[in-house]
Amino acid sequence: MKRFISRAVIFVLVALLLVLVAFPVFAQAETWESYRDDPPSTVWGNTTGTAFNSTYYIAYMKGTGFTGATYAYKVGYYDAGANSGTLTATDVSPTLDGTTLRSSYALDTDTGAASGKWHSVVFDTTGDIPDYYEDWEDPPGTWNDGATTVTYKVVEDYFYVEASAIPEFPTVIAMIVAMGLSFGIYYWMRKRYHRQVVTA
Repeated sequence: MKRFISRAVIFVLVALLLVLVAFPVFAQAETWESYRDDPPSTVWGNTTGTAFNSTYYIAYMKGTGFTGATYAYKVGYYDAGANSGTLTATDVSPTLDGTTLRSSYALDTDTGAASGKWHSVVFDTTGDIPDYYEDWEDPPGTWNDGATTVTYKVVEDYFYVEASAIPEFPTVIAMIVAMGLSFGIYYWMRKRYHRQVVTA
């Protein structure tokens, strides 16, 4: 009898070991978090006291527990604008290293973005992703605009962004303004110099 119990215990232990080896992510759900640095080490943006700003203006995203996409992972960044957040950027090729997924977004590249509570959402899809954060049905996380392509949301995270992290006007316009001012000053100085030479 003891021999039978011993064999049964060994059988159960071997079976559990095989399950754990065959399914390493058996009890592991995907995580997704924002960081202020790269490589990600300091969690950032999860409170208004640690909001992204003019010093920390790149949101580095990192998550674990990803076992490979059915289609392809995409990351959508939603600001604090209309409809609980407007899609400001899409990362169509985030980095998947083993079970770790990474993405990043420079907040100072979108002048039309609204400060406040942002969302970063990981999708598993080959199709488009929602233009607004609130365009979701739960479950199963499908885009509710009536599109034929079903878009799946995997996991998400929110972080706070201050207005100082978002530029007031585009860099191109700033360059044009700077060049215009430079030309104006040059033209004024040349005219003034020409006037002095003529009167002398």
